[in-house]
Amino acid sequence: MTELLRLTAGSDPAAVWLATTDADTLMPPGWLQRQLARADRGWDVVLGTVTVADWSEHPPHVPAAFAARYESGARPHPHVHGANLGIRASAYLAAGGFRSLRTAEDHALVAAARAGCSALRAGDIPVQTSARCQARAPRIQPSAADAGSPARPVGSTGRQLTWPKEYGPRCASPPDAG
Repeated sequence: MTELLRLTAGSDPAAVWLATTDADTLMPPGWLQRQLARADRGWDVVLGTVTVADWSEHPPHVPAAFAARYESGARPHPHVHGANLGIRASAYLAAGGFRSLRTAEDHALVAAARAGCSALRAGDIPVQTSARCQARAPRIQPSAADAGSPARPVGSTGRQLTWPKEYGPRCASPPDAG
């Protein structure tokens, strides 16, 4: 982001849109245009949702358990995903940018931005991401041994994250080597 902000230094930060995603995420056609349309309507932050591309490394019941916990019904969704986040540069700068945290830097950015900026939780701008078993962020996705027990991410905003018991083991057991 630092480089992008440097390249747009002569522009009005309120006119610069920053969109983030992950390397293992696929954006549908029109993804950025849909974020920009929301920005044009005055939203400073747009929080999209994720769908999972492939659950094959997980036990069979995990997709349904995930869907049950992820779905928010008619209410705005509660999710924050760096894999599907758009933010006006002025809001990004006002929030102090991405903090140097080992995990949950997207949550910290959104929490800081929401203090003075408008945020839209858009359930109609999904991206497709992987169901990777090895998280980049430490302790965000506990191992099977930790299933259902609280996990405090190092350097996080202090919220407790858990791997729900009903999800069962985090990932399927690896095939027998023998």
